[in-house]
Amino acid sequence: MEKVYYKKSLTAKLVLERDFTLESFGMIQDFISTYVGVSTRASFDHELITYKRKTIGMIRVSRKNVVVALGLDPKKIAKKYKVIDASSVKSYAKYPTKLFVTNKKSLDNVIALLEKLFEQEGIADKKDKEVVDFEKVYYERTFLELFNQGYIKQYVRNVSEKKEAKIIEEVSSNKVVEEENEDLIEDVYHKVTFNAKLVWCASNQADDLYIINNVDNWDFAKAIKMTKVDDNTFTAYNFFKDGTKLEFKICRKQDWENVEKGIWKEEIVNHHYLVVNNDLEVEDLIHNFRID
Repeated sequence: MEKVYYKKSLTAKLVLERDFTLESFGMIQDFISTYVGVSTRASFDHELITYKRKTIGMIRVSRKNVVVALGLDPKKIAKKYKVIDASSVKSYAKYPTKLFVTNKKSLDNVIALLEKLFEQEGIADKKDKEVVDFEKVYYERTFLELFNQGYIKQYVRNVSEKKEAKIIEEVSSNKVVEEENEDLIEDVYHKVTFNAKLVWCASNQADDLYIINNVDNWDFAKAIKMTKVDDNTFTAYNFFKDGTKLEFKICRKQDWENVEKGIWKEEIVNHHYLVVNNDLEVEDLIHNFRID
Protein backbone atom coordinates (compact mmCIF):
# COMPACT_ATOMS: atom_id res chain seq x y z
CA MET A 1 0.00 0.00 0.00
CA GLU A 2 1.43 3.37 -1.03
CA LYS A 3 1.58 5.92 1.75
CA VAL A 4 2.88 9.48 1.82
CA TYR A 5 5.51 10.26 4.45
CA TYR A 6 7.34 13.45 5.35
CA LYS A 7 10.96 12.75 6.20
CA LYS A 8 12.49 15.28 8.57
CA SER A 9 16.16 16.13 8.31
CA LEU A 10 18.40 16.33 11.37
CA THR A 11 18.06 20.12 11.18
CA ALA A 12 14.26 19.91 11.09
CA LYS A 13 14.13 17.58 14.09
CA LEU A 14 16.40 19.84 16.15
CA VAL A 15 14.40 22.93 15.20
CA LEU A 16 11.04 21.33 15.99
CA GLU A 17 12.02 19.48 19.18
CA ARG A 18 14.39 22.03 20.79
CA ASP A 19 14.65 21.94 24.61
CA PHE A 20 16.79 19.04 25.91
CA THR A 21 17.15 17.57 22.41
CA LEU A 22 18.92 20.69 21.13
CA GLU A 23 20.77 21.23 24.40
CA SER A 24 22.25 17.70 24.46
CA PHE A 25 23.12 17.87 20.74
CA GLY A 26 25.00 21.12 21.38
CA MET A 27 26.89 19.70 24.37
CA ILE A 28 28.00 16.67 22.35
CA GLN A 29 29.15 18.93 19.52
CA ASP A 30 31.01 21.16 21.99
CA PHE A 31 32.82 18.15 23.43
CA ILE A 32 33.82 16.81 20.00
CA SER A 33 35.18 20.22 18.99
CA THR A 34 37.77 20.10 21.79
CA TYR A 35 39.73 17.29 20.07
CA VAL A 36 42.21 18.16 17.36
CA GLY A 37 41.43 16.52 14.03
CA VAL A 38 37.94 15.36 15.00
CA SER A 39 35.03 16.91 13.15
CA THR A 40 31.45 16.25 12.13
CA ARG A 41 30.14 16.07 8.57
CA ALA A 42 26.46 16.75 8.01
CA SER A 43 24.13 14.93 5.64
CA PHE A 44 20.34 15.20 5.39
CA ASP A 45 19.35 13.11 8.41
CA HIS A 46 22.53 12.58 10.41
CA GLU A 47 26.05 13.79 11.14
CA LEU A 48 29.12 11.61 10.89
CA ILE A 49 31.96 11.91 13.38
CA THR A 50 35.26 11.70 11.49
CA TYR A 51 38.95 11.62 12.25
CA LYS A 52 41.53 11.82 9.47
CA ARG A 53 38.89 10.89 6.88
CA LYS A 54 37.84 7.86 8.91
CA THR A 55 34.23 7.66 10.07
CA ILE A 56 34.11 6.69 13.73
CA GLY A 57 30.56 7.59 14.78
CA MET A 58 27.18 9.00 13.88
CA ILE A 59 24.70 11.43 15.47
CA ARG A 60 20.97 11.37 14.72
CA VAL A 61 17.68 12.34 16.32
CA SER A 62 15.02 9.67 16.77
CA ARG A 63 11.86 9.67 18.87
CA LYS A 64 12.65 13.22 20.06
CA ASN A 65 16.03 12.09 21.44
CA VAL A 66 19.59 12.52 20.22
CA VAL A 67 21.00 9.14 19.18
CA VAL A 68 24.74 8.52 19.12
CA ALA A 69 26.30 5.47 17.47
CA LEU A 70 30.02 4.85 18.03
CA GLY A 71 32.69 2.62 16.53
CA LEU A 72 33.16 0.68 19.75
CA ASP A 73 32.50 -3.00 20.37
CA PRO A 74 29.22 -3.07 22.37
CA LYS A 75 30.13 -6.43 23.87
CA LYS A 76 33.09 -4.79 25.63
CA ILE A 77 31.09 -1.90 27.09
CA ALA A 78 30.09 -2.11 30.75
CA LYS A 79 26.37 -2.62 31.42
CA LYS A 80 26.20 0.63 33.41
CA TYR A 81 26.34 2.59 30.14
CA LYS A 82 23.12 0.94 28.92
CA VAL A 83 24.18 0.77 25.28
CA ILE A 84 22.25 -0.99 22.52
CA ASP A 85 24.09 -3.55 20.39
CA ALA A 86 23.29 -2.51 16.81
CA SER A 87 25.91 -4.70 15.14
CA SER A 88 23.30 -6.83 13.33
CA VAL A 89 21.83 -3.82 11.48
CA LYS A 90 23.44 -2.76 8.22
CA SER A 91 23.17 1.00 8.76
CA TYR A 92 24.98 0.71 12.11
CA ALA A 93 27.64 -1.83 11.09
CA LYS A 94 30.54 0.65 11.32
CA TYR A 95 29.44 2.05 14.69
CA PRO A 96 27.48 -0.68 16.51
CA THR A 97 27.41 0.86 19.99
CA LYS A 98 24.20 2.87 20.10
CA LEU A 99 22.88 5.16 22.84
CA PHE A 100 19.72 7.24 23.26
CA VAL A 101 20.26 10.53 25.10
CA THR A 102 17.11 10.81 27.19
CA ASN A 103 18.44 12.53 30.32
CA LYS A 104 21.57 13.99 31.95
CA LYS A 105 22.84 10.55 32.97
CA SER A 106 22.69 9.16 29.43
CA LEU A 107 24.36 12.36 28.15
CA ASP A 108 27.21 11.76 30.61
CA ASN A 109 27.46 8.19 29.29
CA VAL A 110 27.83 9.46 25.73
CA ILE A 111 30.64 11.82 26.74
CA ALA A 112 32.41 9.01 28.64
CA LEU A 113 32.16 6.65 25.65
CA LEU A 114 33.34 9.36 23.24
CA GLU A 115 36.43 9.62 25.41
CA LYS A 116 36.90 5.85 25.13
CA LEU A 117 36.41 6.03 21.37
CA PHE A 118 39.01 8.80 20.97
CA GLU A 119 41.44 6.88 23.15
CA GLN A 120 40.88 3.77 21.00
CA GLU A 121 41.62 5.82 17.86
CA GLY A 122 44.74 7.38 19.39
CA ILE A 123 43.25 10.87 19.53
CA ALA A 124 44.80 12.79 22.41
CA ASP A 125 45.53 16.38 21.40
CA LYS A 126 42.97 18.86 22.68
CA LYS A 127 42.11 22.51 22.00
CA ASP A 128 39.65 25.14 23.16
CA LYS A 129 36.06 24.30 22.21
CA GLU A 130 34.49 26.14 19.32
CA VAL A 131 31.91 28.66 20.49
CA VAL A 132 28.65 28.01 18.65
CA ASP A 133 25.20 29.37 19.54
CA PHE A 134 23.08 26.35 18.59
CA GLU A 135 19.87 28.23 19.42
CA LYS A 136 20.74 30.62 16.59
CA VAL A 137 21.96 27.95 14.19
CA TYR A 138 18.75 25.96 14.68
CA TYR A 139 16.43 28.94 15.09
CA GLU A 140 12.71 28.33 15.48
CA ARG A 141 10.70 27.63 12.33
CA THR A 142 7.40 25.97 11.52
CA PHE A 143 6.98 22.64 9.75
CA LEU A 144 5.82 24.57 6.67
CA GLU A 145 8.90 26.82 6.66
CA LEU A 146 11.21 23.83 7.03
CA PHE A 147 9.44 22.05 4.18
CA ASN A 148 9.77 25.09 1.91
CA GLN A 149 13.45 25.37 2.82
CA GLY A 150 14.08 21.73 1.87
CA TYR A 151 14.69 20.41 5.39
CA ILE A 152 11.61 18.18 5.17
CA LYS A 153 10.96 16.02 2.13
CA GLN A 154 7.86 14.23 0.93
CA TYR A 155 8.16 10.67 -0.31
CA VAL A 156 5.87 7.76 -1.09
CA ARG A 157 6.60 4.35 0.35
CA ASN A 158 5.01 0.94 -0.04
CA VAL A 159 4.47 -0.33 3.49
CA SER A 160 1.59 -2.55 4.51
CA GLU A 161 -0.28 -1.64 7.68
CA LYS A 162 0.85 -4.93 9.21
CA LYS A 163 4.53 -4.25 8.44
CA GLU A 164 4.26 -0.66 9.65
CA ALA A 165 2.71 -1.83 12.93
CA LYS A 166 5.50 -4.41 13.35
CA ILE A 167 8.23 -1.80 12.78
CA ILE A 168 6.60 0.63 15.21
CA GLU A 169 6.39 -2.13 17.82
CA GLU A 170 10.06 -3.01 17.32
CA VAL A 171 11.22 0.60 17.55
CA SER A 172 9.04 1.28 20.60
CA SER A 173 10.58 -1.70 22.42
CA ASN A 174 14.13 -0.51 21.60
CA LYS A 175 14.79 -3.26 19.09
CA VAL A 176 17.30 -2.10 16.51
CA VAL A 177 15.98 -1.48 12.99
CA GLU A 178 17.35 0.26 9.92
CA GLU A 179 17.51 4.06 10.12
CA GLU A 180 14.78 4.66 7.54
CA ASN A 181 12.36 2.50 9.56
CA GLU A 182 12.92 4.51 12.74
CA ASP A 183 11.23 7.46 11.06
CA LEU A 184 7.92 5.58 11.00
CA ILE A 185 7.51 6.24 14.72
CA GLU A 186 8.13 9.98 14.47
CA ASP A 187 5.23 12.43 14.69
CA VAL A 188 3.19 12.01 11.51
CA TYR A 189 2.19 15.13 9.61
CA HIS A 190 -0.23 15.52 6.72
CA LYS A 191 -0.33 18.18 4.01
CA VAL A 192 -3.58 20.10 3.69
CA THR A 193 -3.99 22.10 0.47
CA PHE A 194 -6.53 24.94 0.63
CA ASN A 195 -8.17 26.21 -2.55
CA ALA A 196 -10.44 29.26 -2.42
CA LYS A 197 -12.58 30.67 -5.21
CA LEU A 198 -14.34 34.03 -5.12
CA VAL A 199 -17.87 33.77 -6.53
CA TRP A 200 -21.10 35.76 -6.54
CA CYS A 201 -20.69 39.14 -4.77
CA ALA A 202 -17.13 38.29 -3.69
CA SER A 203 -15.85 38.09 -7.29
CA ASN A 204 -12.90 40.43 -7.84
CA GLN A 205 -13.26 41.76 -4.31
CA ALA A 206 -9.95 40.58 -2.83
CA ASP A 207 -6.29 40.97 -3.68
CA ASP A 208 -5.16 38.86 -0.73
CA LEU A 209 -6.66 36.03 1.28
CA TYR A 210 -5.57 34.67 4.65
CA ILE A 211 -6.41 31.38 6.37
CA ILE A 212 -6.94 31.51 10.13
CA ASN A 213 -7.26 28.23 12.02
CA ASN A 214 -7.94 26.77 15.44
CA VAL A 215 -4.54 25.02 15.63
CA ASP A 216 -2.94 28.47 15.85
CA ASN A 217 -5.64 29.67 18.26
CA TRP A 218 -7.16 31.89 15.55
CA ASP A 219 -4.07 34.11 15.79
CA PHE A 220 -3.88 36.49 12.81
CA ALA A 221 -0.12 36.80 13.32
CA LYS A 222 0.09 33.14 12.28
CA ALA A 223 -2.36 33.42 9.40
CA ILE A 224 -1.43 31.59 6.20
CA LYS A 225 -1.29 33.97 3.24
CA MET A 226 -2.71 32.38 0.10
CA THR A 227 -1.14 32.63 -3.34
CA LYS A 228 -3.27 34.36 -5.98
CA VAL A 229 -3.62 32.11 -9.04
CA ASP A 230 -5.94 34.40 -11.00
CA ASP A 231 -8.46 37.16 -10.24
CA ASN A 232 -10.74 34.85 -8.28
CA THR A 233 -8.67 31.80 -7.39
CA PHE A 234 -6.25 31.42 -4.47
CA THR A 235 -4.29 28.49 -3.03
CA ALA A 236 -2.08 27.64 -0.05
CA TYR A 237 -0.96 24.65 1.97
CA ASN A 238 0.21 23.82 5.45
CA PHE A 239 1.03 20.76 7.55
CA PHE A 240 -0.85 19.41 10.54
CA LYS A 241 -0.14 16.54 12.91
CA ASP A 242 -2.01 13.29 12.42
CA GLY A 243 -5.29 13.39 14.31
CA THR A 244 -5.61 17.18 14.30
CA LYS A 245 -9.18 18.47 14.57
CA LEU A 246 -8.89 21.24 12.00
CA GLU A 247 -11.18 24.25 11.70
CA PHE A 248 -10.56 27.37 9.60
CA LYS A 249 -12.00 30.52 8.08
CA ILE A 250 -10.72 32.81 5.34
CA CYS A 251 -10.42 36.61 5.48
CA ARG A 252 -9.32 39.12 2.86
CA LYS A 253 -7.33 41.06 5.47
CA GLN A 254 -5.78 40.00 8.76
CA ASP A 255 -8.81 40.95 10.83
CA TRP A 256 -12.32 39.66 11.52
CA GLU A 257 -13.88 42.68 9.82
CA ASN A 258 -13.02 41.06 6.49
CA VAL A 259 -14.09 37.49 7.19
CA GLU A 260 -15.90 35.46 4.51
CA LYS A 261 -19.71 35.45 4.61
CA GLY A 262 -22.45 33.27 3.16
CA ILE A 263 -24.68 33.73 0.08
CA TRP A 264 -27.07 36.01 1.99
CA LYS A 265 -24.20 37.79 3.80
CA GLU A 266 -24.91 35.64 6.84
CA GLU A 267 -22.32 34.40 9.32
CA ILE A 268 -21.03 30.94 8.42
CA VAL A 269 -19.76 28.21 10.68
CA ASN A 270 -16.08 27.34 10.71
CA HIS A 271 -14.99 24.96 7.96
CA HIS A 272 -14.13 21.87 9.95
CA TYR A 273 -12.90 18.29 9.63
CA LEU A 274 -13.29 15.62 12.28
CA VAL A 275 -9.59 14.69 12.05
CA VAL A 276 -6.74 15.16 9.63
CA ASN A 277 -5.50 11.62 9.06
CA ASN A 278 -4.34 11.84 5.43
CA ASP A 279 -3.13 14.46 2.98
CA LEU A 280 -6.18 16.56 2.12
CA GLU A 281 -7.25 19.00 -0.57
CA VAL A 282 -10.14 21.27 0.40
CA GLU A 283 -12.10 23.89 -1.53
CA ASP A 284 -13.89 26.95 -0.21
CA LEU A 285 -16.33 28.95 -2.35
CA ILE A 286 -16.50 32.49 -0.95
CA HIS A 287 -19.74 34.32 -1.80
CA ASN A 288 -19.40 37.51 0.27
CA PHE A 289 -17.24 39.34 2.75
CA ARG A 290 -18.39 41.24 5.79
CA ILE A 291 -19.47 44.78 4.90
CA ASP A 292 -18.16 47.46 7.25
